[in-house]
Amino acid sequence: MKGWTLVYTDNHGPRISITKQLLEAQGMDVILINKQDSSYLFGVQELYVTNENALKAIHVITKLRNE
Repeated sequence: MKGWTLVYTDNHGPRISITKQLLEAQGMDVILINKQDSSYLFGVQELYVTNENALKAIHVITKLRNE
């Protein structure tokens, strides 16, 4: 995806939703790509932000995980 950077992956739905909402609250455009199997729920979900917001997003995610 040109112009977008992968900043976070997770296999836990609620955690990825909270992370997505947090990034959006910071004014970032976020794309969620769900690569989980719909029947057995294995696999991951991925969050992408624009290249311009990648470092800011990583900082926000790191801060969230350290709290």
